[in-house]
Amino acid sequence: MDQIGTLELSWAQGYNGKKACYIDKDVICYLCGNNVKFIAEDGAETVFNFPGEGVGPFDAHSLSHCFAVAEQCLNPKIYVFVYPTFRQTSVLQGGAKLEYTKLFFSSSDYLCSLSGIPEFDLTLWNYNTGSKLCTYALSRENIPTSLSFNPGNWRQICITSEKHVTLLNIEQSNTLFVMQPTIIQFGERHWPYDRRVRLPPADRDAEEITENERDIPTRASTRMTRYTIDVPKAAKAGLVGELAEKLDEIQDETERVKPVSQVWTPIGDLYIGCAGGQIIKIDGESHQGKVIYYPPKKARVPDSRMSSAGIHRESMVDIQMTADDDLDKLMVEESVDCIGLHKRGLYCAGRDGVLRLVDVKSRDVSVLEVCKIGVPVTSMAFSASYRHMVLGSEAGSLHLYEPGTPESLRLLKNLHYGVFVAISCLPGNEHCVTCRENGEIQVWTIDKGQLVSSISVDMPAFSMACSPMLNVCAVGTAGGYIYYLDMNDVENPRLVERVRVYEGTVTHLVYQETGMYLLSVSEDGHVFLIDGRASKNFKPLAHTETMPS
Repeated sequence: MDQIGTLELSWAQGYNGKKACYIDKDVICYLCGNNVKFIAEDGAETVFNFPGEGVGPFDAHSLSHCFAVAEQCLNPKIYVFVYPTFRQTSVLQGGAKLEYTKLFFSSSDYLCSLSGIPEFDLTLWNYNTGSKLCTYALSRENIPTSLSFNPGNWRQICITSEKHVTLLNIEQSNTLFVMQPTIIQFGERHWPYDRRVRLPPADRDAEEITENERDIPTRASTRMTRYTIDVPKAAKAGLVGELAEKLDEIQDETERVKPVSQVWTPIGDLYIGCAGGQIIKIDGESHQGKVIYYPPKKARVPDSRMSSAGIHRESMVDIQMTADDDLDKLMVEESVDCIGLHKRGLYCAGRDGVLRLVDVKSRDVSVLEVCKIGVPVTSMAFSASYRHMVLGSEAGSLHLYEPGTPESLRLLKNLHYGVFVAISCLPGNEHCVTCRENGEIQVWTIDKGQLVSSISVDMPAFSMACSPMLNVCAVGTAGGYIYYLDMNDVENPRLVERVRVYEGTVTHLVYQETGMYLLSVSEDGHVFLIDGRASKNFKPLAHTETMPS
């Protein structure tokens, strides 16, 4: 390798729908394999090859123009770099033994990291000096679903899990720091009268059953004496500490909200989005929380006879079309997985593929603006000026949006997401072809990595090979089919032949050096030698069977 030079990364493509955020006024960054990808709103791209061992979570600071990336190895480190020079600011060590699961910046000079197994520790760092300030141990049973600093006060951190909402206050005495939890109260119960603070019910009309109401009175219990005492269930069972709290959770039969997203207001209040479509508001001073929006209940469709359905078929179609239009104006399940606060209101998006602007200031929560994205939204971030928004999807696409103008939605990048199973070069070494496991075939330019075209075979793919003689691509799929694609026009590839050669999956495809022959292998051990020329209709020439070892 020393004789021919050093290999350098030319380009990298791919996006899996995880965190995508602004690092400059018009530059978006996200993880791309073991690299950090930077893409401007005009399409210009830059790739940063991360020097650490593996890539874990990452986050970007849009005000300080820096980003942090964690390693994925034993005793991982966190590296902080400055954009656009990629100068290393600091290396943070000693926050985890096996892995980091989340990183998030404050609006100032602080960074928080969350470690995974076995610690589950939340660690506060000063990323400019690289010093660890304090650590807070989280419960191993309630994995956080979202974490964030208060942008107006870095001494406050909110942590949500499926069962709890925790507000941490960072207290300081000279050089000593400590995180103190604050209990968020819901409903009419107040600490210390009920230490086990529960989240609100998922249904507006649900009735909560207390421990006393759960007890069934007996004839003996109706006799009141001076020796009568109220013994909790945990005490009767002989449980103390965490076991006593677990017993209370196990006996809780009420379905409760599950927080998945959060955003702070300038005055220190919190809005929390839940998996079921509910929105919670928490007062930053009183630490009281309440549900300000419940999604509408699903209508129950009564049973009807076929004759009745036939008579009202046309009217039911009209009703369904009207219902679909009204549904976009309602927040339903998985519609608030991502939330962001803007001066116009609260923007919400989720797996339903619709971006909504919600008015949360008035008593009745209502939808002011609707924009159909068309794909599940798994990431949302504003620019530092709040004039632009980037929406990421697990389908492999990035969309740009200007708040207040639904017609401004435009596709920044659409790479289709899926595991790559094969890559090969077309004759001429100007284009390469990739194959994903979902059957998506994509053509890329070799010099700049631009996506030229794509075509799907609509079947799970397991192998692929390009002919060195012809502009032909062979794709092996499930069910024993081999698809042949014409690549003479790389901008418009087309399917020219589909042949079923095996009963099982085609696991290997290899062209001979001259392209005259194609060797194919199936999962059941059958091997076919196929004529690689299109003029011979890719005719099988020979067959053999490998014996299992």
